[in-house]
Amino acid sequence: MQRDDFYPRDEVWILRNLTTRQYVRREPLELQPGLANGPFVRGIGFGSVVLSRISWSSDSSVSLKDPTGRIHRAPWAGHRFDVTIMTRHEKLTAGQNWTDVTEEIVEEVTAIWSADLGPKWKQIVLRH
Repeated sequence: MQRDDFYPRDEVWILRNLTTRQYVRREPLELQPGLANGPFVRGIGFGSVVLSRISWSSDSSVSLKDPTGRIHRAPWAGHRFDVTIMTRHEKLTAGQNWTDVTEEIVEEVTAIWSADLGPKWKQIVLRH
């Protein structure tokens, strides 16, 4: 068995917030083409998205520079998530209202990482 048997490359992968009925597409998170394999992305992926949106603290001082001003009170704290393919999502949620928040997430993640690492943040992240 190959990894592609479990994580097909020809599908659109999404992170779903099951609590708010929102989803994020994987492709726009890729810092350059070819860095993804199924749901896995080298650099900034679904894990970075979740972490940037689930943090919760009574103290607003965080080690990251936070231009959004909300990392310590992130909007998805306490929510439920899964990762699936778009065709499966559409089949399971037919008739339900779900919101694609990919653009918002990409802008937010870009703002956080560029504030913390500077204008060459993509190159820095890709080196690690």
